[in-house]
Amino acid sequence: METSRISVEGRGKVTMAPDAICLKVTVHRFFVDSKQAYQAGKDDLSAIVQILENYEQLPTQAKTIRFDVDYHTENKYDKKGNFVERIKNGYNLDMIVDIELPLDNLLVNNIASAICEELVFAQTRIYYYIKDEQAIKYKALEAATNDAMARARVIAQTSGCKLGKVLDIKYGQPSGYDYETRYMLCENSLDSAPSEETLPITPEDRTFTDTVNVVWELVGE
Repeated sequence: METSRISVEGRGKVTMAPDAICLKVTVHRFFVDSKQAYQAGKDDLSAIVQILENYEQLPTQAKTIRFDVDYHTENKYDKKGNFVERIKNGYNLDMIVDIELPLDNLLVNNIASAICEELVFAQTRIYYYIKDEQAIKYKALEAATNDAMARARVIAQTSGCKLGKVLDIKYGQPSGYDYETRYMLCENSLDSAPSEETLPITPEDRTFTDTVNVVWELVGE
């Protein structure tokens, strides 16, 4: 005798406000000499470290994500506009530094202002994120599983049955909307506000969704 069964898809959704900030500092500069490029990058890194040392309560350090000194190349064309060759003409310094900070707009404003003042060629971006993102994703999956069970129970009870054992579970990758708030700050915009004022930024909440399909045995009452 074939076993009666019910297959139900559950959907879960969890929304949470960001609880941490990453201050991303990017430097892209041109130099004629490679030694000058290297020294400039070294000086910029030292300046960032020195700024952070003024905040002893910070549990974090600057993390250098990228530090490249490479050839700057330009394309050469003939009088008709045809490409001839690519020539080396100086050096590029490309540097990316991440600074993880607590969710404190005043602290972020002071540090970002100090960095923009010391590193005049730097671009500064603020990323809001959730520290334990995986835990939130697990909550979305748990909510999806509970939703499937609740739906299945309603259908079973309305049909005069009850749920038996789980026969199958189908689960793929999370299909959630995962949003990261980003703001780009330049030297002029930071200089326009006193450093003792907080940034008037409220980051958008991040939402995670997930789905799971569960198959139960249906047992007659």
